[in-house]
Amino acid sequence: MSVHFNTEAFNLLASWEIELAQRNTKGARVAIYLVMLLYPLFGILDYLVAPKHALPYLLIDRFIVVLLSVFMLWFIKTKRFKQYNELFSALYMFVVGAGITFMIGFMGGLSSHYYAGLSLVMLGCGLLYTWSKRISVYTHSATFLLWLFPNLMLIDIPDLFAAISNGFFLFGTSCIVIIGQIFNYQRVKSQYLTQLDLSYTQKELYGAHKELKQVDAFKSRFFANITHELKTPLALILSSTEFLLRDEFGALQSAQRSPIQQVQKHGVKLLKLINDLLDLTKLEESSLKLKVSESDICAWSSTLVEEIKPLALRKGINVVFESELTDHHLYFDPERLERVLVNLLSNATKFTDKAGQITIKLWGDEQQVKLSVIDTGRGFTEEQGKALFDRFYQTDMGANRKYGGTGIGLSLSKELVELHGGTIVAFGEPEVGATFTISLYRGTEHFDQDRVSILQDPLPQEAPIESSEAKTAQNSYKEESDITKVIALKAESDMRFVELEEASDRRVVERDQDEDQRQQTVLIAEDNPDITRLLHIGLRRHFKVVAAENGLKALELVERFSPALIITDLMMPEMDGMELTKKLKSEPKYNQIPVLMLSARDGIEQEMKLAGYPANAYMAKPFSTRSLCKLAKELTNV
Repeated sequence: MSVHFNTEAFNLLASWEIELAQRNTKGARVAIYLVMLLYPLFGILDYLVAPKHALPYLLIDRFIVVLLSVFMLWFIKTKRFKQYNELFSALYMFVVGAGITFMIGFMGGLSSHYYAGLSLVMLGCGLLYTWSKRISVYTHSATFLLWLFPNLMLIDIPDLFAAISNGFFLFGTSCIVIIGQIFNYQRVKSQYLTQLDLSYTQKELYGAHKELKQVDAFKSRFFANITHELKTPLALILSSTEFLLRDEFGALQSAQRSPIQQVQKHGVKLLKLINDLLDLTKLEESSLKLKVSESDICAWSSTLVEEIKPLALRKGINVVFESELTDHHLYFDPERLERVLVNLLSNATKFTDKAGQITIKLWGDEQQVKLSVIDTGRGFTEEQGKALFDRFYQTDMGANRKYGGTGIGLSLSKELVELHGGTIVAFGEPEVGATFTISLYRGTEHFDQDRVSILQDPLPQEAPIESSEAKTAQNSYKEESDITKVIALKAESDMRFVELEEASDRRVVERDQDEDQRQQTVLIAEDNPDITRLLHIGLRRHFKVVAAENGLKALELVERFSPALIITDLMMPEMDGMELTKKLKSEPKYNQIPVLMLSARDGIEQEMKLAGYPANAYMAKPFSTRSLCKLAKELTNV
C-alpha cells in the first residue's frame, strides 16, 4: 500500500515545533529568573508571619526550588529540553507550585493565604508559556489537586470559610488560565502557520516573478532578434518589387502590375507591424528614446491632416481641422507623434461609415496642448473603453470580425504619448462616435531626460515630413551598405498611411472589359478586399467574378447572377461562411451550386458535416491560387 506524503504540510508542522520550542524556552528562562528573584524575596514574608518552628523547613524548601532553578538555567539550553519543551517546562512549574503547597502545610493548610502563590504560578504559566490543551489541563489540574487533597486529609482546617474561599478562587484561576492557554495556543499556532505559509508563498512568488522576468527578457530578446531577422527577407522582397514596378526589367502590363503592387503593399504593412513590435520591445526595456525639438504643432498637424484627407474622402468621410491655439510652439518628436495621430485617424476612418465626419481639434492653455480626434462612427461601450489601451485588445473581438487589426496600435500610441510625459484618454458612446484626446505639456521639464534627446534646432516648418524622411533615407543610403536598413528607411515614407489606405479602400474587384464573354460566374464572399482581389486575379481568365463582403450580400448576388461556383471565407461579419452554406444548401433552387470554403481554422470540414450542411470542397489558408483555380475548374467542369 502506497503512502501519500505531504511534504509542505510536514515542513509547516516541523517549523511550528521549532517555533514552539523557542517560545517555551524563552518563557522558561523568564520564569526561572522570576522564581530565583521572588522565591527568596518572599522569605521575608515567612519571617514575618510563619511560626518559628516552621522557618527552617520553609527556608530549605525555598533553597531547593532556587537550586532547581539554577539547574534549569543550564537544562533549557539542551536538545532534550527543546525536544520536550512543553513537558519539562510544565514539570518545572509543577515543582515550583509543589514547593508553595509544601509551605502551605506549615501556614494553616487550606485556609492559608499562601494559596495566592499558586495563583501567581498559574498566571505566570499562562503569560509565559505556549502550552497545548493537554499539557495545560494536566499541569494546572495537578497543581490544584496537590493543594487540595494533602491539605484536606493531613492538616486541620482552622478556618473553614477561608478554606472554601481560597478553593473557589484557586479553582477559578486554574480554569481561566487553562482556557486562556488553550485559545492562545490555537491563535499563536494559526497565526504562525499562516505567516509561514505566506512566507513560503512569497518565496514561491518571488521565484516565479524572477523566472517570469527572465522569460520576459528572453521574450523581448526573441522579439528583437526575430523581427530583425524578418526584416532581411522582407527588405529583399520590397527591393525586388520596387525594381519591377519601376520597370527596371521591362514594362509591366496592367494585369502583371496589380499583383506586384499587392505584394509591395502587404510587404510594407508587414514592415510596419515589425517596427511596431520592435518599438513595443524597446518600450518594455526602456531603450526607446524620443528625438524632441520645438515645432509648430498647428502647422505640423494641419499638414498631416491635409495629406490624409484624400484617403478619407475615398470612403466618403469628411475631415475637418480646427485650432483654438494662440501659442503653437511645443516640444515633441514629430515621427513618434505622427504614428500616434495616424493610428487614431486610421481607427476613426475604419469605424466611421460613409457620410460620416472626423474632426481634428487643437486646443489648450499656457500649460498644456490638447489634440482631439472626434469621429461620428460606431463608438464603444464604457466597458470596452476601459480596455481600449490594453495590448492586443480589440473592440471587435468576435469570431465574425468586421474590422481587422492586431490590437497593438492604441497600446503603442498610449506608451508613446506617456513617453512624451502626456496622457491619452478615450470617450465613446455606441452608435454616436468616439473622442480620443492627447494632452501634452509645454516646455521640457516633464520629459524623462534618460529617455529623450532634445534637439535645439527646430524642424523646418515649410518642409513636409516626407522631405525630412527622404533626406534621412538618402543620407543613410550613402552611409549604409546593409540592404535591410536601406529598404527599411525607403519604405518608412511609403508605409506612413498604409493602415489609413486600407481602412478607406472600398475598391474590391474592378470590372473586366471582356468579362461578359465568360460563360460562367464565380461569386466570392470574402470580407478582406486584398484576398478578393487575389482570387479575382487568379480566376478572371476563366470566369466572370463578382464579390460580396459578407454572407448577406452574397445571398443577394446569388439571386442576381446565378453563379456556377461560390467561394466563401469562413469568418465574415453579419453572416459567416457556415451560415451562408447552410442557407444555400437548404434552398432547393441553390443547393446544386457548389461551395468552396476557405478557412484558416482546423477541423471546419468535420464541424460542417456534423451540422448537416457540408461544403463541396475545402481549402486551408494560406492557399495556392494555382491549386484554387484548378479546383474551381473541376467544380464547374470548365
